[in-house]
Amino acid sequence: MKTSKAVLYREYQPMKRWILRLLALAIGSASLLVVVLVLLWPHLPTWLVVVMIVAVLALIAATFTFRRLSIEVTETGISFGFGFVRTRLRWKEIESIKPEPYLFSRFIGWGVRYDLRNTFAYVAQSGMGVELQTRKRWRYFFTTERPQKLVELSQGRINQATSGLASHST
Repeated sequence: MKTSKAVLYREYQPMKRWILRLLALAIGSASLLVVVLVLLWPHLPTWLVVVMIVAVLALIAATFTFRRLSIEVTETGISFGFGFVRTRLRWKEIESIKPEPYLFSRFIGWGVRYDLRNTFAYVAQSGMGVELQTRKRWRYFFTTERPQKLVELSQGRINQATSGLASHST
C-alpha cells in the first residue's frame, strides 16, 4: 500500500508502560556495565567491547521499534505492526475479519507473537482485537481500541474485493 492513498482509519496503541520501563532499565544497566567493564579492565578484547555496544544498540532499537502498534486502513487494504515489523494486506487477500479478545494464555505475552493455531499476533495491550484470515490461510491478530469499527470498515471492502475476484474468474 502506498502512503499517498486516503487513510480511512488510523490508530496508535502504546506498548504497555512497564515493558518500556523494563527496556529502559535494561538499556541503562547494560550501558553502565559496558562503561564499568571498560574502565576496570582496559585491556578487554576489542571484539568483546564491540559485542557489548551492539547489544546496547539492539536494545535501543527494540525499544523504538516496539514502543507502539500502528494500524492503518485505506481503500486498498490494511496494515498493522510495530515500526518496521509490519504486515500489509490488500483487501483481495483477506477472506474474513472478526473481533476477538486478547487472551494471554493464547499468545503468552505482548509484542509480535505466534500461537499454536498458526496465528501471527501484534499485541500492544490487553483487551480486544481483530483476527484476519487470508485466502492463503494465514491468520493475523492485532489489538485495537475499536474492533467493531475496524470490522465494519473492513468487511465491506473485503466483500467488494471478493466480488471483484469472482467476476474475474467467470
